[in-house]
Amino acid sequence: MISDRLTIYTSMLTSISKIPIHIGCICFFTYVANCVVFSSYFCSVIYFDHLHVLRYVLIQ
Repeated sequence: MISDRLTIYTSMLTSISKIPIHIGCICFFTYVANCVVFSSYFCSVIYFDHLHVLRYVLIQ
């Protein structure tokens, strides 16, 4: 039962993680460039949403 959930989790991570990595890179560079405060805030919101979706799927 736990192993099934783990396989689902890993497959989800591999499929989803490709998007957040790009977002994270963009956010990181905008943060380093000190562009706008809003960009870093927007990034954290996206990251939080991503974790929230993952948690929801795991609970299901």
